[in-house]
Amino acid sequence: MSSLNALIAILGWAPMAVVLFAVLPPRRAAIGGAIGAWLLLPPIVIDLPGFPDYGKSTAATVGILIGTAIFESHRLFSFRVRWFDMPIILFCITPLLSSLSNDLGVYDGLSGSFQQMVRWFFPYLIGRLYLTDLDAMREMAMGILIGGLWLLPLVLFEMRMSPRLMQDIYGVGNWEGAIRFGGYRPRVFFTSGLELGLWMSAVSLVAWLLWRGEALRRIAGVPGGVVVATLFVVTLLCRSTGSTVLLFLAMAALWTSWRFQSKKPMWALLWAAPIYCALRVSQLWSGDQIVALSRILINESRARSLEYRLINDEILIAKMFQQPFFGWGGFGRSLVYDEYGRVLSVPDGMWIAYLSSLGLLGLFLMNTSVLVPASMFIRRFPITLWRHPLVVPAIAICGLVCFMLLDGLFNGMLNLIYIIGAGGLANLGALPGNSRVLSDAQGEGEATELARPLTHSSRHDVSTPAARLRALGIALKAEGRIAEAKRAWERGLALLTPYSTSWCDQANDLAWLLANTPDLDERDPARAVELGRSIVQVHPKSPTYWNTLGAALHRQGDHELALAALEEAIQHSQGGTPFDFLFLAMAHARRGEHEQASLALDKARSAMAKGPTGNPSLTLLYEEALSLLESHTAAT
Repeated sequence: MSSLNALIAILGWAPMAVVLFAVLPPRRAAIGGAIGAWLLLPPIVIDLPGFPDYGKSTAATVGILIGTAIFESHRLFSFRVRWFDMPIILFCITPLLSSLSNDLGVYDGLSGSFQQMVRWFFPYLIGRLYLTDLDAMREMAMGILIGGLWLLPLVLFEMRMSPRLMQDIYGVGNWEGAIRFGGYRPRVFFTSGLELGLWMSAVSLVAWLLWRGEALRRIAGVPGGVVVATLFVVTLLCRSTGSTVLLFLAMAALWTSWRFQSKKPMWALLWAAPIYCALRVSQLWSGDQIVALSRILINESRARSLEYRLINDEILIAKMFQQPFFGWGGFGRSLVYDEYGRVLSVPDGMWIAYLSSLGLLGLFLMNTSVLVPASMFIRRFPITLWRHPLVVPAIAICGLVCFMLLDGLFNGMLNLIYIIGAGGLANLGALPGNSRVLSDAQGEGEATELARPLTHSSRHDVSTPAARLRALGIALKAEGRIAEAKRAWERGLALLTPYSTSWCDQANDLAWLLANTPDLDERDPARAVELGRSIVQVHPKSPTYWNTLGAALHRQGDHELALAALEEAIQHSQGGTPFDFLFLAMAHARRGEHEQASLALDKARSAMAKGPTGNPSLTLLYEEALSLLESHTAAT
């Protein structure tokens, strides 16, 4: 009867995920559907003829995508493949190429590619559809944290009573590996105690980062420091040596990056796994040093286990070189057998499994599918923002992606949560428009400029009520809730010392919104001019503030004064930005100065061509300026 419960849970999760879309905000439904499946469903796989194996990851992704198609179809229709999506798409095609190169047939190849899409591309697509800004990454990080806290009583129960929950509730599971270091090794609803330990390490990393970045103060009245300490203790009690080592490696890399204001430790953490793969495949390194280190730091048993895996990998690598580019394909052809047909070597790590079956191309594309999004994100956000509460959750997700690559060196457990996170990192790293959730610094395209208002304030100010109201206003504006964003920023200004740097930054945000929101009913040019004049008096050499004032004056109809303010912005920015030239073009057009307006529009077009694309504010203003110039030219 209990095994029937497992079947019902797996098959029933997709409809449950669709129900979540009916009762929750779409993004929260997607995050909850993925994390809930990963934590609650048993690790069984149902063999459906003609379809990919149906397990907890498949149930989650299918349910979320069906819910999206029903309730959020516009997300699917608006999705566009970008260059950074190509590695994971090509990775999903690789099984077909491998099958054809081994004469296994088109059907087998298409089946393998479909399986790869379900395991890799569908979760990645969910991240691309829903983790579109920093606020979404915060929800994802908090979902991971809350899911980890929910597991705590179950983990503690199994530490005391043995790993029996999966057997009691679902009727599946066994006692293999239940005893470790003199105590029960919990498993809850995961494949093994190792997989649970890796998840708890990931949760601990997220909690620590949120706490250090002042994005986690309390949960249900419990101080953030207590939450972090509790998670760390329980993670250690999971008795998973490898996951504990990964946790401290990630913590060390991030702490070093913060301490020395350098991205190099994070780059090293991200590239450690691909470099390991390259050294092992090229046979430039045997790995004996880490075996010896494991023998010294841990124990002889762990060292022998690691040594066995390394020898196993070498045997599989030797066979791979007989079919190096596309690998051996499926049906166990990549394994090594003796003369009696007994298996001598099987892949333990995810990297060696893909290398054996899909060859060098498959290994390269697997790594690239994860490296590209994470690298784009690390490159996009300046190190000065890595401890800001708005950015820290995304840093945590990036750390989990590094987890995935490093764990894949010795284990073959694929976590869909990490792949969803990779899709979100691609969004943040690629689209300048998404970085505007940090600030609306006139969309000049560079992350440092987009983050300028945040870096003006000291890090200690981010936890103040005014700073929280500013962050709330940014999030509300990103969601199109303009009236609520205005109220949040006005309340924040009232809490700040007038004309301080923080006050000016927040006043600039509000003035820009009041002057340029697409919702004409919410515009208030007079108030925007009032704020703009105040901030340029305090910071007379700030091109951003002069641009805001010029835009507000133009909206108010004071085109001559607007031209003067915009010329100040151009002077102080050493050449001007597209925003300066677009408002110059509109102000000249309103004054009937068509030649000057055309010249300014040409400069704007030239500046836009040199900079990054994808800023929706800039696109809207360009279309407005072009339309205004054409209408005024036709009228004369």
